[in-house]
Amino acid sequence: MTLEVKKRDNLISNSKQEKKELNKQSREWTKLFKESINDNTESINKAVDSVIFKEIEDDALVSIADVSAHVKLGKNQEQGSQGTYAEIRDIPVGMINIAKIYQRHVYGSAIKKHLNGEPFNKALARPIVVYLRPKSAGNDIVAIDGQHTCVMAFLLNGAHFNIRVEMHIHSEGLSLEDCQKIEAKHFNHLNTNRKNLTPVEILKSGILFGDENAIKTERQLIDVNLNIEGVGDTSIYGYPVRKITRFKWASDRYDAIDLQAASKFLVDVDKKHWNTGSIHDGLFAGVTALFKLRNYLNGGLKGSGLEQWLLQHFHRIKESTWINNTGGSKGHIYFARKVVEYYNTDIDRGMLDFECAKIGEAILEKVGLGDPDK
Repeated sequence: MTLEVKKRDNLISNSKQEKKELNKQSREWTKLFKESINDNTESINKAVDSVIFKEIEDDALVSIADVSAHVKLGKNQEQGSQGTYAEIRDIPVGMINIAKIYQRHVYGSAIKKHLNGEPFNKALARPIVVYLRPKSAGNDIVAIDGQHTCVMAFLLNGAHFNIRVEMHIHSEGLSLEDCQKIEAKHFNHLNTNRKNLTPVEILKSGILFGDENAIKTERQLIDVNLNIEGVGDTSIYGYPVRKITRFKWASDRYDAIDLQAASKFLVDVDKKHWNTGSIHDGLFAGVTALFKLRNYLNGGLKGSGLEQWLLQHFHRIKESTWINNTGGSKGHIYFARKVVEYYNTDIDRGMLDFECAKIGEAILEKVGLGDPDK
């Protein structure tokens, strides 16, 4: 629907008479709109087009036209609209399913805090965004946004409680995979623009709708026998990684042989010594840098000495201590330099019982581990 508005200069006036006329016209429009609401679209368009949008200073209201006048769009912004509005329905909350493959986790603490001991408030509940899948894909109703609201309604009122939904309907004949891709893409668009999606949530939804970078990260996890929240190597050989950001960073920059060596090393350390049940992505990036350094040294007293120090001494320092040196874009450098510093210091103190030689600054610079503060 096109809204014709007068120029801003003609909208603003301080005269009492014009304000009076405007308020009168606004009331007439409201009456006309209510009378036309059940009529056809043409009548509604006529009612809306008849109003002169204006700032009403006495009521502290600002018209959409006035607010919009301050917004500058990009040169390539297309005019118009696309898609169709979803149907608004009330359905029993017990009919709704959650697609865990791309959805967020349900946090009980967040639900408890939101309710604050009070009953479910319909007036505060936004419609749940759902998709109705066709018979070919199971004929289920799946929520892509509003799962916490669903849980609140269910817990406080039971499965038969009607909850308002914004229902999108898949085309007949679509496969389950087709539906999942459409839903995941919609989920990603909604939440990327409105909420702070975690990197893992973006990864999971991206895999479903075929994002190349997400699929690449999934493959990288599989290649080094790691997984995160069901993505990657989920076999008995897979081991969890706690975060994904630095893992992705390292996987895009280091060779497969160094990535695989770092994964195996950290998994062994955790299983035998730290027992956290997972490895930290920052440590993964840092240890991968160390294995690149080792391979650059191509054995010799420096390379073999560093490897022996890692095998015999690295685990003696708590994981939490190492993690403190892995934050930020240069965290892997600070971490690797800290390890080399410990290694060199132990050589100076005569604490190592294997052949070795100190690693100098020139070598660190050649493998990208030079002093980051210079």
